[in-house]
Amino acid sequence: MVKRSIFIYLFLCSASTFVYPQSYGENSIVIGELSGRVDYQNVGELLKSNFYPVSRNTERISFTQVKNTPKEVVYKNNYPPPYTPQYIVIRFFESEKSLLAAIITEEIDYSRTESAQIADEIDKANSAIKVLFKIRPSHYAKLIAYNNNHPLLANRNIRKALTYAINKRYIHKNLLDSRANIAYGPLDVSSQLYIQEFEDYKYQPQRAMRTLRMEGCRDSNNDGVLEKNNIPLKFTLIYEKGVLPDEDIVRLVKLDWNKIGIDAAIRPMSKMDIVKSVNSGRYDALLTNIQFDDTVENLKKHFSITGEENIFSYYNKTASYFLDMAGEQKPPTRDQLMQGVVRAVIKDQPASFLFFIWLDWYFVNTNKFDQFIENRKEILPFDEWKFKK
Repeated sequence: MVKRSIFIYLFLCSASTFVYPQSYGENSIVIGELSGRVDYQNVGELLKSNFYPVSRNTERISFTQVKNTPKEVVYKNNYPPPYTPQYIVIRFFESEKSLLAAIITEEIDYSRTESAQIADEIDKANSAIKVLFKIRPSHYAKLIAYNNNHPLLANRNIRKALTYAINKRYIHKNLLDSRANIAYGPLDVSSQLYIQEFEDYKYQPQRAMRTLRMEGCRDSNNDGVLEKNNIPLKFTLIYEKGVLPDEDIVRLVKLDWNKIGIDAAIRPMSKMDIVKSVNSGRYDALLTNIQFDDTVENLKKHFSITGEENIFSYYNKTASYFLDMAGEQKPPTRDQLMQGVVRAVIKDQPASFLFFIWLDWYFVNTNKFDQFIENRKEILPFDEWKFKK
């Protein structure tokens, strides 16, 4: 779908000052969402950014906020085209399993997932639910971000050991059904900046243990957890609550780390709480997705100490210098500098790069709508969906 700029004006008013019909669900598109994936307080911004496919027109679109609770957010389209949804309703669920049930029973008109397992179950359970997929762009990475200011995770070799200890191939085969590419850095093999030596970070548990021993990590009290300078190698790994692939991944990663003497507590959190923790710098490690790109602007955004999306608090003097220089250069000099940046990031492991996700799966209730895709695969904007008569 061609992205065009849209102007969405959200006139926010409280539900107490706007009397809305209790039957708005009958004249709406009902979106199923996870509280761990989206902050209910941020839905207005998501509509403005076309995170949900609201419209492809450049004309003004006016929405009024009708309801805003952790369970349900409702917006009214003040000027809907004929026969199209007047209300956008976002209903929040605690887990993909509960969302799955709502999709199958047709309480939800539109939703999405990364999970091929969820997509397969819905496809088998209800033929009225159309299952579609969209190919993710290159370099869309699932990774474990480390807070590089953490007393233990500030140590580059400890971060390397954590990466060596993760059995990515087992997760890739048994959880992701091989529908992803294994990641060794922020860029996949399609990038001209890719370097074969990145693959040095394959599963190597013995190397992980040697690396920790070289750092002076010992289990001095025989409790199964290593210590460095009398500080136990313990930290908390947070992830988006209810997201099925992530729940399974953190469980296996925790077991892999336990095998080398590292104790990671795993904690599911809402999107709102994750954002607060990351923005305040009060987190240890986070399983998340990031869209990287092999441009100066993108890598600077994520790996410069002043980058607005440097959630790692990562700093490397050489990488920062190369990023500053690269913006002033032309190929091939710029590419050589950029490759130097990526090489520094790989060596420092501010994150354990896990997978490049291939697909997003989408679901549409065809018992309610009969015009929602074009060219047999592209999802139309919501203001072009037609109700079945």
